[in-house]
Amino acid sequence: MRRLLAELDDTRHRRMTGNAQFLHSAGRLRPGVTTQMAADLLWSVTAPEMFELLVRRRGWSIEQYADFVYHTIAHGLLATS
Repeated sequence: MRRLLAELDDTRHRRMTGNAQFLHSAGRLRPGVTTQMAADLLWSVTAPEMFELLVRRRGWSIEQYADFVYHTIAHGLLATS
């Protein structure tokens, strides 16, 4: 199970790295945010554990959770102009 979890985490991080590279090449990353930092933030925010903690354990609605993910990504990564 640990090996499977590690594989899933690695696969998701590779996808998030691709997303971060796209944002970087499009000039959409906030100044000072590296592609690696963006990939790590995207990877952590999309972790199933985050959903488990906030929605299942703390009772957030799907809408609250989606809003949290949106604002975390927008404010943490994206250039404002």
